[in-house]
Amino acid sequence: MKFTQHIVVEATDGDALLNLVRDDSSSFPDGLTGIRLLRFRDKPNKYVIQVDFDSWDHAEASNARPETQSWAKRLAEMVDGSPKYENLNVLYEKVL
Repeated sequence: MKFTQHIVVEATDGDALLNLVRDDSSSFPDGLTGIRLLRFRDKPNKYVIQVDFDSWDHAEASNARPETQSWAKRLAEMVDGSPKYENLNVLYEKVL
């Protein structure tokens, strides 16, 4: 079953956040199927990082990697407050 993790954050420097997501996405492991940075339309300092995996097992393997731990630490240092991690199983998907 596919798996998606949402990381909800507030950040005043959206460019730095974009660079973190864009520049480090090449270091993610096998099983990663996509990554998106979304900004709330009505809350310009609030973002969602959406990370898609082909399975929960690959996501868990990613979490154990030192590269992922380093990325999460850099993320935590650049956002206001603590990131909120939301774990979701994909029940239905239709890509157009």
